[in-house]
Amino acid sequence: MLKYRAGKLTVTEKIDGSKDFPHTEVSELCLTKQTKVFGALHIGDGHHLTVNKEGYGTAPRTLAQLKKAAKRGDVVVRADIKDNAAIKIWEHYQRG
Repeated sequence: MLKYRAGKLTVTEKIDGSKDFPHTEVSELCLTKQTKVFGALHIGDGHHLTVNKEGYGTAPRTLAQLKKAAKRGDVVVRADIKDNAAIKIWEHYQRG
């Protein structure tokens, strides 16, 4: 889950545990000017669903759009990390 806390983007990752008692870890998501963001529905305009067969967003989005979505706290993402910085971030669309 992507969130915006104290001026920073954070991601919460399920590490272990059960459905009722998950063990999670919260990490800061470091961005660079080269970070690529791909939205599904919640990151971006929110009107057109654009996903691949695994349910990950395919529409290019801006870092500003990512931060705006993080402030809402309702976005699930997958991030590729290299040298402690996010290289690519994909929104995972979940119906509901």
